[in-house]
This record gives sequence, structure tokens and C-alpha cells, in this order.
Amino acid sequence: MELQEFLEYVRTGKALNTPDIYEFMGRMSDEARFRKNITVGKDVVIGDVPAKIIK
Repeated sequence: MELQEFLEYVRTGKALNTPDIYEFMGRMSDEARFRKNITVGKDVVIGDVPAKIIK
């Protein structure tokens, strides 16, 4: 599962308790824990510095 699939699933309103969701959320947690840059929205990235807006 990738971000777009996750967002589409969230929009359904279903419970986030599937193996695919757990695996995706685990990967995102690992990326955050190891300080990789993560895009969380249009032009918003979290990485080595606090969240910032990219212009």
C-alpha cells in the first residue's frame, strides 16, 4: 500500500485495522523514526527539521 491508496481507504470511513494498513503505518513510523523526509501533504515535508512549507 502506498500513500494514495491509504488516503483513499481512509476516505471510506472504514476501520484502519487491516494488515495492509498496519504494514503501511509501520513503514511510515520507521521512516519518521529514522528521520527520512516524508511528504505529508501538498508542498509539506517533515524531515530533519520541523515541518515546513515548501515554496
